[in-house]
Amino acid sequence: MPERDSKLPTKALEDIAYLSRSANRVVILEVLIEGQYTRGMLVNQTGVSRATLDRIINELEERGWAKRTTEGNYTATTHGRHLMRRFRPFLESVETLHRLDDALTWLPIDQLSIGLEHFSDAVVRRPESEDPVEAIGFINDLLGNASEFRVLAHLAPPEPLGTTLHERVIAGRMTMDGIITDELVEFLGSTPKRAKRWRALVEAGSELRQHEGPIPCNLWIFDETVLIKKSGPEPIDESYGVPIVSENDTVRSWAHDLIDEWMDAASPIDASAFEADPTAPGADSSGE
Repeated sequence: MPERDSKLPTKALEDIAYLSRSANRVVILEVLIEGQYTRGMLVNQTGVSRATLDRIINELEERGWAKRTTEGNYTATTHGRHLMRRFRPFLESVETLHRLDDALTWLPIDQLSIGLEHFSDAVVRRPESEDPVEAIGFINDLLGNASEFRVLAHLAPPEPLGTTLHERVIAGRMTMDGIITDELVEFLGSTPKRAKRWRALVEAGSELRQHEGPIPCNLWIFDETVLIKKSGPEPIDESYGVPIVSENDTVRSWAHDLIDEWMDAASPIDASAFEADPTAPGADSSGE
C-alpha cells in the first residue's frame, strides 16, 4: 500500500483556524463581499463593537482578504471572496452533521452528488409524542395536497396513506411514478384488497418500475418537499416513521435525478404484477 502523504498545507489550516475562532471575523468578511462600506457602516451592519471591528479590519487587510478603496471604504478582495465562497458551505456542512446526527447515515453517500451544505434547511421530523400516527398524519397531509408524487422505496405505505394515494390518483388530482423493490411488489399483491388498489393505480396511468435487490435509501417527493429515510433492514410494512425533510431546491433536483436514474435501470410494472395469491397466508377479502 502506498504511503499516505501526511503533510497538510499549514498556511491553509492557519487561515481556516483564524476564521473559525471568531464569528465576528466571518460576519465582517461576509458583509465586505456584498459591497463597499465605511467602518462606521460596518459597525451598524454587523453589530460588532468599533474597537473589535477596527482590529479585525486591520487583520483582514494584512491577510489580503480586505482592502481600502480610494474613496476610503472597505471591501473584500478577490482572495477574500473566493475564501468565503468555500468557507460558508463548509460551515453549513459541519452544522448539518451536528443537526442530523445519527440520521446522517440515512443519506446514500455513494450516490449523494451534492454537498451537505444544501441540507441546511433539513430537519429530522421526530413526533412530539410517541404516537406513530403523528408522523403518518404529517405525510398524509403532504400526500393530500400534492399534485406530483415520486417514490423510491421498499416500505409499504400504511393504510391511511394508501387510501389517500389511491383516491387522489384515481380522481386525477395527482400523478405518481417511481421505483419499488421486488419484495414490495410481492407484499402489495399479497392480499386481494391491497392488490386491487395497486392494480388500479397502474391502470390509472401511474408509471411504476421494479428493482430487484437493495436500494440506496427510501425517497419520497411531494411537489416541493423531499423525505428521506434509511433503506433496510426494516420490515416492508414498517411505518414510514421519522424521515429527514427538506424543501431545498438543490436537494429536490438531486432527488428527482436519483429517481430518474433508477427508473431507467428498473423493469416496468404492469397491473398483473399485483395479482393476489389466493393460497397465500392471510389472503382473504378483508386483507390490507
